[in-house]
Amino acid sequence: MINKLSLIFQTNSFELVIDEEKLKILKRNDNNKYEYFIIVESERLDIITNEQQKEYLNIIKKHIDDKEVDKNSTLLVCFKSETLPLDSGIYKQILKIEEDPYFFRKLVLPYTQEQIDFLDNPDEFGNIIKNTDSFEEFKVACKNKDLTNSQYEIVSQLYIKLPFFKLPTVSNVKNIVLDEYKSSLSNEETKTLEFLERTNIENIVDNEDFFKKLEDLK
Repeated sequence: MINKLSLIFQTNSFELVIDEEKLKILKRNDNNKYEYFIIVESERLDIITNEQQKEYLNIIKKHIDDKEVDKNSTLLVCFKSETLPLDSGIYKQILKIEEDPYFFRKLVLPYTQEQIDFLDNPDEFGNIIKNTDSFEEFKVACKNKDLTNSQYEIVSQLYIKLPFFKLPTVSNVKNIVLDEYKSSLSNEETKTLEFLERTNIENIVDNEDFFKKLEDLK
């Protein structure tokens, strides 16, 4: 997981500073403002102690000369679990870690082994998020409490937690719904809808003229 995330960061303008088996540190210069991510892997959350965070901070300060490195850094913990969703007690631990104001910002990304392969094609993430069928499958999986093998779950978490993935805007959502609606129409219905979208009402002489134009589409 940590290696795939590192590659995703690097394809989004981040530079790899430290490349270790269970520790990656990356930086990005965004309009002369540096941003840093410390990515670690863990199967336990109780190791994210103050002492461990101090160690990460010392490591990054050794390699990066920036007096505000702690303020501009995020610790991303890749938390491996056998199943998803997690027990409520673990979610409480995650909330406690993410709300801790000390050292730097912290994010926890739960994942399963089954979900790792879903990260091979980040160029497709946007299509996955916009796909209404995938979203419906995700809702069913949530209801059944079975997200262990959910592609939508892990991709949506990346959109929520990582700065370079942008969720669709309201206008984009409208287009998503419209595209989905269009895909369900017959050929005749599609032509009618396209006619209505491009027709300027001022160019219609009267009702008879309007319906004649509609009839000509058939």
